[in-house]
Amino acid sequence: AVLWSLRSSAVRVPEGNVGIIIRFGAAERDAGGALATRAPGLHFKWPWEKVVLVSMMEQKIELAGEGAIRTMAADGTALRLDAALRYQPNRAMLEQFLFGLQRPLEHISTLFTCLLRNELANVQANATPPAHSVAEALPQEAGSYALIRRERGLLSTRIADFCKARIGDEHGVEFNAVDLTDILPPDELRDALNAVMQARSAAEA
Repeated sequence: AVLWSLRSSAVRVPEGNVGIIIRFGAAERDAGGALATRAPGLHFKWPWEKVVLVSMMEQKIELAGEGAIRTMAADGTALRLDAALRYQPNRAMLEQFLFGLQRPLEHISTLFTCLLRNELANVQANATPPAHSVAEALPQEAGSYALIRRERGLLSTRIADFCKARIGDEHGVEFNAVDLTDILPPDELRDALNAVMQARSAAEA
């Protein structure tokens, strides 16, 4: 019993993490009522207490493959997007991150997906592509797909700013970046664009 007590009373918090003591279902708090955290290292706890480890390192939510975002552009083109969210928990808002939602990362992913779909649906083909842009190489028939490809960097910046301003404050995370890694059109549109590009190349030759 003594050996078991000693073994269950020592807890190690790895580097890059913080520990939170849970006692009878309630989190330990400091004198000011804020959530108390344990720094990396070896700590003591009572056998009836448990420790929740929270990684403070940068983490990533992948929305690719089976979890890719499927949406519709302004002209009705169905697109598939591979994206990634890079974030880390906010130390000052750990209580909101841990106890504010039952599945915070799933909620954040869903909210981000809705935001991205809304942004893409509002992209209108009303601007002239800048010189040497990606969209210059795409035929006019590409429609919203070409415009979204061209504005991918701007979309990422706008969505990242929104995530930092709104989602982070509500859910206790700091967003470092939003990456749109790939934008894929339907197979039929891809084959048609390839055929148009090949025909133009042949005509120029």
